[in-house]
Amino acid sequence: MAAFFGAVYAAVVLSFRFAVANSVPSDRRPRASFAVMVGGVFPGMIEPQLVTHTMHHWRPHVFAAPWS
Repeated sequence: MAAFFGAVYAAVVLSFRFAVANSVPSDRRPRASFAVMVGGVFPGMIEPQLVTHTMHHWRPHVFAAPWS
């Protein structure tokens, strides 16, 4: 199930650059494609740091088993 949703996500995200290339004027296509592709790199760098710096700001939660 996870592989299916991962593939759907990849198909949608990878089509964004083609949608951008078709929707902007030809002289702005390189910059627009760059913006779309860099938009995926920044969250990949910021997210781990965000988790590292904020993981001790909330109380720890006890694991609740689904049968209890």
